[in-house]
Amino acid sequence: MSADLSRSRRETGATGDVAWNRVARIATITVMGVAILAIVAQLLIGFPYSNLGGTDWGADLRGYVEASRSWLAGDGFYLPRQLHGPYPIALGDVLYPPTALYLFIPFLVLPYQLWWVLAVGLLAFVIWSWRPALWAVASILVCLAFPNQPVLYFRGAPVIVFAALVAAALRWGWPGALIMLKPSIMPFALIGIRTRGWWITTGILLVLTLPLIPLIPDWLRAVVDARGPDGWLYSVKDLPLLMVPVIAYLGRTRNPHLTIVRPRRSDHRGAAG
Repeated sequence: MSADLSRSRRETGATGDVAWNRVARIATITVMGVAILAIVAQLLIGFPYSNLGGTDWGADLRGYVEASRSWLAGDGFYLPRQLHGPYPIALGDVLYPPTALYLFIPFLVLPYQLWWVLAVGLLAFVIWSWRPALWAVASILVCLAFPNQPVLYFRGAPVIVFAALVAAALRWGWPGALIMLKPSIMPFALIGIRTRGWWITTGILLVLTLPLIPLIPDWLRAVVDARGPDGWLYSVKDLPLLMVPVIAYLGRTRNPHLTIVRPRRSDHRGAAG
């Protein structure tokens, strides 16, 4: 009788597990559907949650490219309004360090569309390579559905490139050094710090910064005098997008290797027979 009772309990438990898995799957798919609707809604109603305004397609990218053009013409990378005391942050203000010029100057000749192709393509490729689980996909969609996240892609905000770099850093390590071009998200730049490639990339960035040293005082002044609703934490609003590759990595079902925790190689030598 005890064997029958034990079998009955196992069958009941198995049935309960199946039912729970079905409920969890339905709930996850429902969350995904709601998140997709929220993303589409923000795209259709003109991004009302954008706290800096500017719903013009590619407005952020064009602003930074024009600032780079201004620097090449000898008129400075930072706007005059940023260099004469405290000022409210507005669309078009440059808060990136001078080395970011290397990111924007190529688009004086390259088609703007390549900005989105590289940012979206790299992020999508890395996430696809990890084959994240369904719960991770749902969480990613929730992050993308947060207010103001779709508008980042619409405006071509540089953070879409840095989200792709976070993914690349988790995948290969060395691209994490490039995240230092956006100091407000510096913790993400530490991804890959234990790899040789990260340090080599950092060294290259330092060399590239040398000719731009005269711009550093202007950059510091522009950052210190900037005034906004979030103050120094102005990049916090971009965290949902930056967490997309992190969630994809945590929910990976394939390619589990992470460079920042590279396993030590051990020398296993068999005894001679």
